[in-house]
Amino acid sequence: MDLPYIDATTGSLGQGGLSMGVGGLALANRVRGGCHDGIVYVLMGDGELNEGQSWEAAMTAVKYGLDNLVVIISLNGYQLDGPVGTIKPINYAKVFEAIGWNVLYGNGHDYEDIVRLITKAREVKGKPTVVFLSTIRGGRGVRNLENTGKQTLNPPPRPQFSMREALGMTLARLGEDNDRLVIVTADVGESTRARYFGERFPDRYFNVGISEQDLIGVTVGLALGGYVPVAMAYAMFMMRGGWEQIRNSLGG
Repeated sequence: MDLPYIDATTGSLGQGGLSMGVGGLALANRVRGGCHDGIVYVLMGDGELNEGQSWEAAMTAVKYGLDNLVVIISLNGYQLDGPVGTIKPINYAKVFEAIGWNVLYGNGHDYEDIVRLITKAREVKGKPTVVFLSTIRGGRGVRNLENTGKQTLNPPPRPQFSMREALGMTLARLGEDNDRLVIVTADVGESTRARYFGERFPDRYFNVGISEQDLIGVTVGLALGGYVPVAMAYAMFMMRGGWEQIRNSLGG
């Protein structure tokens, strides 16, 4: 469906949103000589900032002084495996500020505040702007969903036995027999049931967040350190860069 003013959606987290925003209008307008007085807005989630590509694009935006770029981040504090602050305990706003962005804060449930911030962002010259909007995850006003990891009010019952359950239970059992076995997951510990291992062996369980390339690098490093690591991710997300890490780090 063609939606006016929405030029692109980018699928997997961090895969193109900010990069497309940098190139799609902000730099394109620069190449055209600034003849189009347009602003490009990029909508992101706080968990999405786990991804390295987001920061590569953020630094490019600063290099070219893209004051026609406004990034709006929903700061709801949650991602797939839990609170953002427990998975990547980083003050992302301060990182943006440190690399040269104009940083604004507001209430994501207050329309007038959002309009005020967008207007203020457009007044800034010589640097891109990021607006952090505090939001309530899961549906504001729906008490049983607010600030929880639930996806729906009435989730379907889990099958008593599935491939995921088998995988999680098997890894946990293997952990008892091999104290060199370690698990590294890219924010999919719950959905793959790798968390069963983490619950029994927390010192040998690592969640690197939504960072597939880092997932493989950390896993290879653990192998070099004498451990037997298992990397947990979904195949389609690994295609974004994880396979290249495997080829270069393990292929030699």
